[in-house]
Amino acid sequence: MKKIAKISTIALACCVGLGALAGCGDPLKKGKTVVTLWGYADEEEADTVRSIAQWYNENNQDEIYIDYQPKPGGAYVSLAERALDSSRGPDVFYLGDRYLKRWAKRGYLENLDSYIAESDLDYTQMWTSSQYRWRYDPKKNTNNMDDSVYALPKDVSTTALYYNASVMERQGIKIISVNEEDMAAFNAGGKDRNGNTKASLGIEMTVPAKGFYREQNYKNGNFTTPQYGLNGKVTETMIFNNRIAMSWDEIEDLAMILTRAYNPNLDVQNDTQWGYYTEWWFNYGWGIGGDCAVDTTGEGDWEFSLGDKTHKRIVYNADGSYAADDHGRVKFIADGEEGSLTDGQYAGNVLPSQYEAFDRFIKLGKPQAYGGLGVAPRVKADIGLSTSTSFFVSGSVAMLVGESGNTVSFRKAIKNFDWDVAPLPVYKEYDRDNVTVKTKGLEIGHSGSTGLGVWSKSKVKDEAFKVALYLSDGYAQTLQAQNGYRIPNNILLAENEYIQKNVESGNKPKNIDLFTKAAVTARPADWWYMPDNLWIDTWATPLNTQYRENDKTTDEFFAAYTDATNEVLRNYKQQGWV
Repeated sequence: MKKIAKISTIALACCVGLGALAGCGDPLKKGKTVVTLWGYADEEEADTVRSIAQWYNENNQDEIYIDYQPKPGGAYVSLAERALDSSRGPDVFYLGDRYLKRWAKRGYLENLDSYIAESDLDYTQMWTSSQYRWRYDPKKNTNNMDDSVYALPKDVSTTALYYNASVMERQGIKIISVNEEDMAAFNAGGKDRNGNTKASLGIEMTVPAKGFYREQNYKNGNFTTPQYGLNGKVTETMIFNNRIAMSWDEIEDLAMILTRAYNPNLDVQNDTQWGYYTEWWFNYGWGIGGDCAVDTTGEGDWEFSLGDKTHKRIVYNADGSYAADDHGRVKFIADGEEGSLTDGQYAGNVLPSQYEAFDRFIKLGKPQAYGGLGVAPRVKADIGLSTSTSFFVSGSVAMLVGESGNTVSFRKAIKNFDWDVAPLPVYKEYDRDNVTVKTKGLEIGHSGSTGLGVWSKSKVKDEAFKVALYLSDGYAQTLQAQNGYRIPNNILLAENEYIQKNVESGNKPKNIDLFTKAAVTARPADWWYMPDNLWIDTWATPLNTQYRENDKTTDEFFAAYTDATNEVLRNYKQQGWV
């Protein structure tokens, strides 16, 4: 790698060329190589990054000066693409993981393999998905562990289940906060994480380790309205535990209780209209070993798999821990392939197929008249040009799968009800006692991530990589964690500094540690899979505008769009850049 001379004319060129005149008078810049950093940020986050850049400018020994230039999030992609296409782009820049493949194919991103080889970057301290999320082969369209690195990870944004605690309590649902390993102590009279005991909550029974318990057992559509006395009070025991993942059955049951079409005791003025909404099938499909597209050869030969009817099993090690696949993710095998397991590995019970999981997801919002549950607002008819987050903030939806970044806006916007987060629902099958878990899928959701790219046309690539390394694996991660704004990609900092900062501030949600726990298994979403969204739009557009709310079946959906989606997937490898 050729070293770039550290002369003041470079600093002047960066300032004038990119319009950052305000920073040119900083005495810290004198005689140093200027590295221009672009990032999307609101005012609060921009202040944090300024302090991170300031610390580096004052303390680094490499005679480098970071010229940080925040850009508005809504216009960032178009601004960045124009700049990176020109001769005056930023040396280091943020990119969402969904743009990695697109920008790598366009030639914006420097291949970082040789830089990493000469650095002390420690991937072992980062989330598993950071091992492969930023790797890519633009020719094959693969993201294997031996593919090149085109960006360094900066942070993650995971998902959890936001819930309206106030509407639950008005329906007589007791809310507890007890980890599964602490259930015995709680049942013996101990306090939960909120300081409540069974006695203080008026619970007389032994509480099972379930996300949602009620006296009437529910299974896949077999709903019974809760029991209410003559005085309007609920007489049936119902308990929601915000530390244990609900099963698919449990969340459907709870969602019906919180949906007006099922529960006449919900108040039109104060209570929710719908019980549950999620935009994403991810936790349903990934949790049972499914996916929407798979590389069948490891050479970029992708196939649409959302309708796959193969049943799989989770693979475990001899000590009971999850076995890992080639990407370091939890390993699944198809039912009947137990002979492929290595010594000491064993397979769990048979799980539903991807097809069955997707069908369950579709029916959440599909109207009852068409065979659905109708516990969620319809994408086209109800949400329309609005957003799912606005439906939660307004109190229209009781439970919402949302990203960790939503906490910032929710803290500011929600004034009329109490809220927190719980784990994402997971497939569970109980034994005959309806308490003992016989079969369980993987608790998993998607995570977004911001990466740090080095511009392929930069005149100061060596210095730019050092800045990217500082932001990804240096003291910047500590400063970012202490701010509490985004989850750092350093695991220890996320589990300590990030959580501690939010706890000390008293910010909601109380269960904010669930976001860092979710990062352990989380994966990049389907918009990361390919260089653009054409393959997704082929099936997702009709899904969201028609099949999630009309009388068409899941079989009809896959019959209509499988071949067309596979054709688009084949083109990514054949065409190179689309």
